[in-house]
Amino acid sequence: MAALPGLLRAWAPPELRGGERMPVRQTLVVGRSTEASWRIADEELSGRHFEMWRVGERLALRDLDSTNGTAVNGEWALAPREVEAGDLVRAGRCLFVVHDRPMGTAPPSRTTAAVVTSPADRLAQAPARFAARLKAALHAAGLEPLPVLAVLRTDDLEALTLLGPSERAAQEREAIADAFVEAVRSIEDPPAAVLHHLVLRRHPDSPVFTRLTAGVPEAPDDAAAYERRREIILELYREVAGDLQALERLLRQRGIPVTRRWLSVHLERWGGRAMRGLRKK
Repeated sequence: MAALPGLLRAWAPPELRGGERMPVRQTLVVGRSTEASWRIADEELSGRHFEMWRVGERLALRDLDSTNGTAVNGEWALAPREVEAGDLVRAGRCLFVVHDRPMGTAPPSRTTAAVVTSPADRLAQAPARFAARLKAALHAAGLEPLPVLAVLRTDDLEALTLLGPSERAAQEREAIADAFVEAVRSIEDPPAAVLHHLVLRRHPDSPVFTRLTAGVPEAPDDAAAYERRREIILELYREVAGDLQALERLLRQRGIPVTRRWLSVHLERWGGRAMRGLRKK
């Protein structure tokens, strides 16, 4: 029997519960509410966030008009689309990898799941392996790892995972983990910002960062442009004390045509929501 894409495997921050894998039999709805068939307690997920279903021997996905959107391989899923084994799905703070599995067979057990056999397996394990490398390197440097790991941005883990399942990609993730630990010891910026700048500088053409700047004017230096736009948006966000309608209007006046939904998603990613209600003195 041919292997069909029929298993969704998840990575989520350690504090979230909801299981690590789920078979896709006919339909599977992922979300935060009891109406979802796979419920995950992630505040960045909508109640019914996205759906996967079978179309013959293929698998399809659609975003269920979620607040924060769904991305496949780094690009927004703006319409229903097919997915296949090895595709990376991002929703909220969770990353999901589509797996092949023969119909009628049981999902891998926790014991067999530890054995990496396929590109999809290696891709699914990439975020956890990166976090483990970070933890070991932080311990070795005499730094407490838990506060650092707790604030890592899923955008950066998504970008690192999208480097792929190859050994070369794994080595690059390890190199970034080691470079991050060296940088975090000497730079006063928050650890999440240090990692973000490091990943952005080394991989500015990642589809994740392209997605984050979608809808804004092009600039010759993508990484620098991304940082300038982020700084402008956060600065104006403080000016308007968290009023997204006013922020959208000001940005459009400056030639940056973004929507309130886009702003809501990326202010959350950038830690800007913590500034809500704080006007500049």
